[in-house]
Amino acid sequence: MGPVPRTLELFYDVLSPYSWLGFEVLCRYRNIWNIDLQLRPSFIGGIMKDSGNKAPALIPRKGQYMANDIKLLRQHVQVPIQFPKDFFSVVLEKGKESGVQTGYPVKSREVRD
Repeated sequence: MGPVPRTLELFYDVLSPYSWLGFEVLCRYRNIWNIDLQLRPSFIGGIMKDSGNKAPALIPRKGQYMANDIKLLRQHVQVPIQFPKDFFSVVLEKGKESGVQTGYPVKSREVRD
């Protein structure tokens, strides 16, 4: 019998591409890293608003950086992530209504094989 798995909490936003990449990597390596992955939904839009920040996609230079960064990370972690063609409509407008509300009733969920 091996060592007891360490609990790792992933605070994620369903609209964040970085959350998806993190989720994929943690799921891929959870057995190798011996972690018990706990999912914790969060709402980054609310955090950004309360802290007085804007979403990176709303700031031209940050949006450009993020698009390039996601492309590099996609290759590095080998996850087929792509921005929607109508990114602002899908993520910033529709996401407020659909994706966010769907993910938040789940307080936490243990990820198992």
